[in-house]
Amino acid sequence: MSSAARVSIVVLMVLLVVISRLIEAEIVRGRHATAQSQSREASADTPTRPTMEHPPSLKAVSNQSQPTAAAARSRYLVRKGDTLTGISKRFYGTTVRWKDLLAANRRVLSSPRDLRAGQTLSLPPPK
Repeated sequence: MSSAARVSIVVLMVLLVVISRLIEAEIVRGRHATAQSQSREASADTPTRPTMEHPPSLKAVSNQSQPTAAAARSRYLVRKGDTLTGISKRFYGTTVRWKDLLAANRRVLSSPRDLRAGQTLSLPPPK
C-alpha cells in the first residue's frame, strides 16, 4: 500500500471520529431541548410569574409561601462535564455570570478548576 493511500485512510478515520462526535453532541442537545419543551408544555397550563427554568437537579432552599431573599436562592447539583460558564448559560442565559457563581460559592470553590461532579452550588438570584 502506498503512503498516499495510508494518509487517505488516516484522514478518513479522523473525519469519521469528528462526525460521530458531532452527531453525539447534537443528540444530547436534542434530548435536552426535548426535556425543556416538555417542561414548558406542562407548566403552560398554569399561570405563573416569570421564573428561571430549572433542571430536575435544582432544589429550592426554602419551602416558605412568601418569597424572601432566602427562598429566591436556589441550589444546583453539579453533574459530570459541568463548568461555571455552562451553568451560568443554563440559568442566566449568559456565560458572563460565572464570576457571580464563583463568588457565591467561595466556601466550596477557590477557583473554577475546583468544580467537581456531586458538589452542590448556591445559585445567586437573577439580576
